[in-house]
Amino acid sequence: MIDSDSSTNPENMKHTALEDLLQILICPDCHGELSLANSAYKCSNCERTYPVRGRIIILLPSDLEEVKRNEDKYYENHRMEGKGKPAWMTLVHKREDIKFLINEFLPKHKHEITGRFLEIGSGSCWASSIIESYCRPKLEKIVASDVCLLALQKGEDIAKLIGANINYFIACDTERLPFKEEAFDVIFGSQIIHHFLNTEKGVSEIYRVLNREGVYLGINETATNTIFTFFSRSRFWHVRERAKRRGITEKVISWNKWIDLFRRSGFKKVCINLECNPEYKFRASARSRSRWFLPLYYKLISLLPDFLVRHYLASSISIVANK
Repeated sequence: MIDSDSSTNPENMKHTALEDLLQILICPDCHGELSLANSAYKCSNCERTYPVRGRIIILLPSDLEEVKRNEDKYYENHRMEGKGKPAWMTLVHKREDIKFLINEFLPKHKHEITGRFLEIGSGSCWASSIIESYCRPKLEKIVASDVCLLALQKGEDIAKLIGANINYFIACDTERLPFKEEAFDVIFGSQIIHHFLNTEKGVSEIYRVLNREGVYLGINETATNTIFTFFSRSRFWHVRERAKRRGITEKVISWNKWIDLFRRSGFKKVCINLECNPEYKFRASARSRSRWFLPLYYKLISLLPDFLVRHYLASSISIVANK
């Protein structure tokens, strides 16, 4: 006799959710079909097994680069978001980004966030949690992904604190996404593309897993003219030092190259928007020597015509790219 309450059993619900995800998953190593066995995924082609730890599905490629493998080690010691730090400290750390997302970005683009949603490079998943809370009625599934397992574990705490329902937390490499073609309606990223080791490959992967009418929404990137690259390279001395110490890629991309990058990947329409609001972001941390300079710089460029900033200066940008 079947227990009438078996459908509400947490283990049964978890198994059902993992089965549902099979519709869009592939092996990140060989793009083979996956099957579910003993609460783990197995590739039917290369026979590699991908474990599930709690609510986090680990779909990392076998040849993951060392700098990406080290993300957990560095995240563990993060002064605001590291191991043992409460979830609210992450929200404090990201407060300027959160203000921008809620007050400026979502009012303009909330109507585009529907259906199946994926965040790439989600870190502690603060953006996924906020977007789910604001766009809940229109979202079919929401997936938060990052190469760092510890960050996703923090993301679970953030989602609980905010009251967001993120369907899946997936540890994966954005440059080798473990999803089938046209799996998502919307892909979102915050300050992620300029960190790609292979920028073209990463954007091509975004294009591949978006459906035919899909959209990529990006915030917190930087565009700069070639003659002004020194500003982008030196705007945060501690960012530059961190990149050198950890091997993180900090690419400087011009306005035209941003557009060309997405168009070469196949996107039909690409809009790069300046975000020159001096009240938002680019306030350096307390350790930055340029703390006094950046708010002044953004105050100045907010008064200039957009075409001057695009062609001669550097600024934070948001991206809307339609497939």
